[in-house]
Amino acid sequence: MSHYYDASPTTPTDPFTFEVTCFDTRFTFHSDRGVFKKDGLDFASRLLIEHVSVEPASECLDLGSGSGVIGLILTRQYNLHMTAVDINARAVALTEKNAQQLHVPVTAVQSDGFNEIQEQFFDHIFSNPPIRIGKQAMYALLSDALAHLKVDGSLWVVMHKKHGVESFQRSFAKDADIKEVIRKKGFRLLRLKRSR
Repeated sequence: MSHYYDASPTTPTDPFTFEVTCFDTRFTFHSDRGVFKKDGLDFASRLLIEHVSVEPASECLDLGSGSGVIGLILTRQYNLHMTAVDINARAVALTEKNAQQLHVPVTAVQSDGFNEIQEQFFDHIFSNPPIRIGKQAMYALLSDALAHLKVDGSLWVVMHKKHGVESFQRSFAKDADIKEVIRKKGFRLLRLKRSR
């Protein structure tokens, strides 16, 4: 069985579009089977998009970009320098296609976590993390994200209570200063900064 976190999904392709309205703007995105949340903007991602606080022209990363919704909307809204990474080749191709159609400059990279962007560091990293890869792998990914923040950079993570957000907060409290930005419908948006 193929998953959205596979590098080369074997799920038969079936391209389509969906619309998202955010910040009073309607966006049309291309998507496909075998990509995370292929059929629209999920509640967790919307919560992240609508409640992050970023400075214009910041160097940012959409970690696990799927079809590029988070990175593209935030870049359009805040004029960011955005890199979008995903292990899934189909997702990366969709991010590139959506960026071109929306005339939003985003650099899309196929990468297993930070493997292909080891030398890059960011002011902000955004993640609706891939819960299904398992707790150990997810924690390793988010630990790598902390390590790729610039000084005073922020890692934004949205996670549901039933997916272990409280355990995550306890586990990362020793390495990061964690602020809960908002909680809604069981989801929490967290802002993590590396402990000094």
